[in-house]
Amino acid sequence: MSATRVSADLITDEAALLALGPAWDALEARAQAGGAPGQLYVSHRYVRLAWQHLRQPGDELFVLTLGDAGHLQAVWPLVLRRSRQAKMEVRQLGPIGIWEGERPHVLCEGDADTAWAGLWSALAGLRSRWHVLTLPELDAGSWPLRQLAVRPGVAGGFQVRAQADTAAPWQPLGGDAVAWRVRRPAALRQAREHVQHALKRRLPDLSTEVLNTGADMPAALDRFLAIEARLAASPLADAHYRISSKPERVAFYRAFLPLLAARGEAELRLMRGGGQDVAALIRLRCGGVWLERHAVAAPDVVDLAPAQELLLQTLAEAMRDGATQESDLLWPPDASGRVEALTPWLDGVRPTERLTIWNLRSRMALRALAGWLLRR
Repeated sequence: MSATRVSADLITDEAALLALGPAWDALEARAQAGGAPGQLYVSHRYVRLAWQHLRQPGDELFVLTLGDAGHLQAVWPLVLRRSRQAKMEVRQLGPIGIWEGERPHVLCEGDADTAWAGLWSALAGLRSRWHVLTLPELDAGSWPLRQLAVRPGVAGGFQVRAQADTAAPWQPLGGDAVAWRVRRPAALRQAREHVQHALKRRLPDLSTEVLNTGADMPAALDRFLAIEARLAASPLADAHYRISSKPERVAFYRAFLPLLAARGEAELRLMRGGGQDVAALIRLRCGGVWLERHAVAAPDVVDLAPAQELLLQTLAEAMRDGATQESDLLWPPDASGRVEALTPWLDGVRPTERLTIWNLRSRMALRALAGWLLRR
């Protein structure tokens, strides 16, 4: 960020959000050119569509920006959501990026710590408008964990509590695919070979198709949702995690996937055999990282874990082409491919923490804090 005087602004209406699009996109381009990791879930294309399709009644935009002389330097896209606790209304802030994403941070050019500090200062100055701030999936070493959670307890009129959050498996893609496979225990390799042979016996014509253009995405998503529909009709259904569990999620992905694919940031892989699609994987690219976002498997072959096999094939291919640095496994554990079964194949697990910050100058926040303490 530049050394000139920086001012903070708050965006609370959709028209202003849309108008900021060109400056926001330019900020993202400068950040990536400067070596910052990709931040898909704080990009304007994500925030705009998430707000359009996923907001709940009563939600309020709360997007903080930093800039000078019309030059946008940092963005922190939050949403204000109201809830009832102890018969009182509590105004709770959280990142829009967590709605259909993971590990949402801030988007900035230059030093991230400087951006975090400036944005937090601006948010603290707006404390009359919010009671509780929740920051999920913070990476170890991030500024909020180093600066806001360094002294758990009361500081500056805020009560801060940190707790363990997610632990997402991930795989570096810079290595050799053969060496990656050889490093696995012999029993694990043998189990995969057994699954591969069983899949081939049941589905001799098994093949994989990769769809990765904007024009491909509508039909590809329809095929993904068709597998979900078959899964939903079976005892293996887990509606909470399915895209089709809510019409607004379907609408979001119908808009989001073609937009990303046109930029080279999305692909949908389908495994097909026996005249039908048997597994599918939605992948989103965030800079040099592939996010394995959603997977599904048909119920009649789920015992052979085709979604897991599809992912392992995809990782091996990515290692061979060397175009990206890592793959993050984000899809939830369900019948389509359990995360715990895949973890032994991946070289890392990334733990995150959640910060909850109560504004102690508010009676409602104090009540919310008391309720949280009683639930522990």
